[in-house]
Amino acid sequence: TDATPNLLGDYHIPSTSSAVNAGAISKSGVNAPTSDFDGNIRPSAGGYEIGADETVLSVLSIVRTSATNPTTASTVGFTVTFSSPVIGVDQFDFALATTGTISGTSIVSVGGTGATRTVTVNTGTGSGTIQLNLIDNDTIRVSATNRLGGTGVGNGNFTSGELYTLDRTPPTVLSIVRASANPTVASLVNFTVTFSESVTAVDGADFSLISTGTIAGASITSVGGTGTTRTVTVNTGTGSGTLRLDLIDNDTIRDVVLNRLGGTGLGNGNFTPGPSYTIDRDPPTVVSILRTNANPTVASVVSFTVMFSESVIGVDKFDFSLVGDGTLAGYSITSVGGTGATRTVTVNTGTGSGLLRLDLVDNDTIKDATGIRLGGTGAGNGNYTGPSYNVR
Repeated sequence: TDATPNLLGDYHIPSTSSAVNAGAISKSGVNAPTSDFDGNIRPSAGGYEIGADETVLSVLSIVRTSATNPTTASTVGFTVTFSSPVIGVDQFDFALATTGTISGTSIVSVGGTGATRTVTVNTGTGSGTIQLNLIDNDTIRVSATNRLGGTGVGNGNFTSGELYTLDRTPPTVLSIVRASANPTVASLVNFTVTFSESVTAVDGADFSLISTGTIAGASITSVGGTGTTRTVTVNTGTGSGTLRLDLIDNDTIRDVVLNRLGGTGLGNGNFTPGPSYTIDRDPPTVVSILRTNANPTVASVVSFTVMFSESVIGVDKFDFSLVGDGTLAGYSITSVGGTGATRTVTVNTGTGSGLLRLDLVDNDTIKDATGIRLGGTGAGNGNYTGPSYNVR
């Protein structure tokens, strides 16, 4: 028979025996299962029914011993729980699985008795995940005949336990972008700041405003948001110019495991230069009106080039006036072409001789990209008296 007694003096038949649950039922109900029959209808064929300690031994769980996860700890612990009290557990029964940049990990110790063991692990260097796996080498057992997973290497493996996330990578600023129209005359504008991971302790002291031109009195009014994103609201002050937002690392911003922005040390997480708003509160003006043809002239058509101080819209022939003298008659503006800061005004010189001048008469329709009107709001404050052709 294969019901051979083991060396520990246990005369139960082994769990691998063909005699397990092979007995005959002699009378209905007589051989009904009891705790000795391991929950089976038929008893085993032998002197002793298979015992409770012969239930196939298994790993019930491998869980983290620390509630802190993610972590930056140099050592972490795992609790391994078996289905029964066991012997023969040591570090050679375990293997570490890692991801990311983690390297140099090792099992430091295996402690505990009974059905539970605590495995302490050195987390090495780098960031990623660490998982503790049990690799059955047939040394873990309840008795000489009841080995983990049953006799045989690998049949008791457990590779689905909890893992630790090791986060030693400091957060960084990915971007700062404008979140409002640009250019602008707005008193308040927003910037969106995006970090590489969720961070805390971000406030106005982490930012700096850089201005050019005549801008004065600009300030950071609020910093809102959570996680990886913050919205920085800025008062644009007075004047015109550019207004830039930079992040200056003062070592207060950190991630969930307290890694500091850019790593420990002031300035190593700086983000500069950030983007700028063009704050344009200056009204456009006419810089010049120039003749574009020979002068004096006998041409029936001549042109003028009009230059503004900045790009403008809303320019048409109703913004101009022709003034002629002598015998000139029938002159007229035939077209206005161009974009941006330049326009070409084409004029029919009519008949007769004399001086023909082109003036710009501000009717408050010309304005820049931010809606500021030529010369400022009000008709006539952007007027410009132009040059004359001598028409012969």
